[in-house]
Amino acid sequence: MKSNPIYKSFLPCIVLLILFSPATIFAQADSTKKILTNFRALNVLSCTGSLGDPIVNITFGKGANYGPPLAAGITNMQYIASQCPNDGQYTIASYSAACFSNNWHIITDHTGDGNGYYMLVNANYTPSDFYVQQVNGLCSGTTYQFSAWAANVHNKPGILPNITFSIEKTDGTVLQSYNTGDIPTNTSTLEWKQYAMYFTLPAGVSSVVIRMKNNAPGGNGNDIALDDITFRAAGPNTKIGVAGDGDSVNVCGSPVALTANIESCYLTNEYQWQVSVNGGGWTDIPNATVPAYTVPVLSPGKYKYRLLVSQAGNIQISTCRVNSNITTVVVVPPAIKQPVNATICSGKSYTLPSGATVSAAGNYSDTVRYAFGCDSLITNLQLSVQSPIFKNLYDTICQGNSYTLPNGTNVSSAGLYRDTVRYVTGCDSLIRTINLFVRPVFTKDSFVVTCYGNAVILPWGQTASKEGVYSDTTRYVGGCDSLIRNIYLHVTVPSRQTIERFVCPNETYRLPSGAIVSTPGFYNDTLRTPIGCDSIITFLTLNPAPPPTIQLSKSNDVNCTLGLSKLTASGGAKYVWSPAESLSNPNISNPVASPATTTVYHVVVTTTLGCFGEDSIAVNVSADLAKNGIQIPNAFTPNGDGLNDCFGVKFLGAVSNLKLSVYDRWGNRVFYTTNPNQCWDGRYKDEEVGSGVFIYHVSATTLCGNIEKKGTVLMIR
Repeated sequence: MKSNPIYKSFLPCIVLLILFSPATIFAQADSTKKILTNFRALNVLSCTGSLGDPIVNITFGKGANYGPPLAAGITNMQYIASQCPNDGQYTIASYSAACFSNNWHIITDHTGDGNGYYMLVNANYTPSDFYVQQVNGLCSGTTYQFSAWAANVHNKPGILPNITFSIEKTDGTVLQSYNTGDIPTNTSTLEWKQYAMYFTLPAGVSSVVIRMKNNAPGGNGNDIALDDITFRAAGPNTKIGVAGDGDSVNVCGSPVALTANIESCYLTNEYQWQVSVNGGGWTDIPNATVPAYTVPVLSPGKYKYRLLVSQAGNIQISTCRVNSNITTVVVVPPAIKQPVNATICSGKSYTLPSGATVSAAGNYSDTVRYAFGCDSLITNLQLSVQSPIFKNLYDTICQGNSYTLPNGTNVSSAGLYRDTVRYVTGCDSLIRTINLFVRPVFTKDSFVVTCYGNAVILPWGQTASKEGVYSDTTRYVGGCDSLIRNIYLHVTVPSRQTIERFVCPNETYRLPSGAIVSTPGFYNDTLRTPIGCDSIITFLTLNPAPPPTIQLSKSNDVNCTLGLSKLTASGGAKYVWSPAESLSNPNISNPVASPATTTVYHVVVTTTLGCFGEDSIAVNVSADLAKNGIQIPNAFTPNGDGLNDCFGVKFLGAVSNLKLSVYDRWGNRVFYTTNPNQCWDGRYKDEEVGSGVFIYHVSATTLCGNIEKKGTVLMIR
């Protein structure tokens, strides 16, 4: 959704009696320097260079969904809370889309504010006034600017909107009017345009009527959006500023002179300076009633100034005066002075507030300034530097032993170790470096294998016959180990196993040595290692195993009424059926079959001893053309209660080539699927669709042939 600020300003042009259309662009003369487009001038005069605060600023509000209807008497249209009002209706909305089969643009507030409301009008069949409002409290003899934004929301060829804006006295006398002509259709995007005019109130008149008339008939087209109707006083071009500093100045505790340049328009000018402090509202400055004003020395803060100008006697009437541009004066706080004593470690640096760094002991002065040059912080630093003392030590240990450093830490690896004592401040005071050497131990490992019952003579003369690790050590003169020889002796002990196995008919059995046997009986087999030791001695008893006795049956053949057939096999412990595509589970003894055509099913049966056999059975499929094998509900309720929450088609048996479509009453397809297991949950483009009657169209190939059906289903919420 969109939003609109409560007050929106339009920028003035230097004209008195002026009407605006899409042909001409005029630049504003005051400090904003913005462009107001869509203007054509008639009777161009001066004294409209500055504008006052809005007297009327009709934005229609902001919020979610829809705004309230207009007050009685403003419009003759019928209010409706809908994105798409019909002929003779209007709405107050912040978003509208896809109206009348996408014949309207997507519509939002012209400022781009997501929650901003606008008035959306679908014109009456006959031309008529569609907006009339009285404005009171105006000043006679004063010039005013009236403006409004309008857009043709139709994106197809049709009747073009044609609007006349009128400013009238309460007795109906027209003071000023302007006709937009036919507002063209933009087929690609919504185009907001501003229409405005200046007028001067006659003597004795303080109230006017704003009237907007749609000159075109309703029907196919003539649909408009209206937003931001503004009424402001207009007067002499008034420019204030600070010499040499433009519209903004920063000061360091000194006065500031503001000057003004004012167009000569009124017989006698009256002035009033105003100030806004730190974002607050505008207040009059006492006794500041001349074109020049000097801002006194003020406390730190942000001050905004403007000058009000009016005909003499009207300065205190907000509807009769104009405002200058705004000049901002920022008063900067005074500088803070601080003495600092600091200590750093040798090799480190100290960062001053300005960002400069120092690393030598001494006295430093540092000043930080605001971006515009005023001092903000003055620091006087007295810096001290603490330096450490260095000491080197050397020592040696045997490999495997540990060394205790001066700080109490135990280490066992060669290297440089640093032990540091620190000042109270944390800086290093004494750094001791320990150069530690480790006398290494060299290890030589050997692996020896022998058969069970044999003995081995080790290199140093020792005899060994049991499996294990045997070691011998040579030492340095200082007592540290220098060489450790390890002999890993492995004794090969033969393993013995007695095996009883079964062999199926026409199968063989492989012994550990690789020999293959197939005849039941008793076998003795020995496997030896590469060095000749016995490794495995096997005693095998081979027994015969019978093949399975298979019994195979089916419950029925398949037709439109019986769409499934249950197969049954027995005689083994494991079953594998093929083809598996139309079976519920190909690895059980009694799967359910749902073939599309007559199919021969094969089963391989394996016994608990591993022997297998196979058999087959045919399931015949016949199409019963008297029935179509399809079920379609005539209503569903997508309310989340688990009952009839989804609309879909049920089939008896296998189905293919499915196409299921659901249409609303305008012919929009709201659901489509080719998946027999998918159904419609009553949503379209992730949004819930309202209750009603919907049209379905389904076609598919079933066990009973090709089917095609059309019908209606009722959705109830």
